[in-house]
Amino acid sequence: MSTEDKCLAVSHARRFGKSHAAGMIDAYYSLGCDSTELFDGTKISESADYKKYMNKYNVIHLDIASVWDFHKEDLVESIKIISRTGIYYGNFADKED
Repeated sequence: MSTEDKCLAVSHARRFGKSHAAGMIDAYYSLGCDSTELFDGTKISESADYKKYMNKYNVIHLDIASVWDFHKEDLVESIKIISRTGIYYGNFADKED
């Protein structure tokens, strides 16, 4: 992705494959997995920088839809807690200040 930004947000109208696109971005950049097999043989694997960025970064994937009903009143604060602690399991932050 040709961007100098340190943060990437995927947003679009419903039913446009955002979750799938975000999952692919996670798989490519996240150091939490080895996604070589997933991307080998695809168009991105033809790029000279293919391996340069693959699985090199900490990735925080927030699925707002999964927490909206529980945190709509304090969503911003919940995201701050998650980003500060790096802890996120399922539908809630595991640790609060």
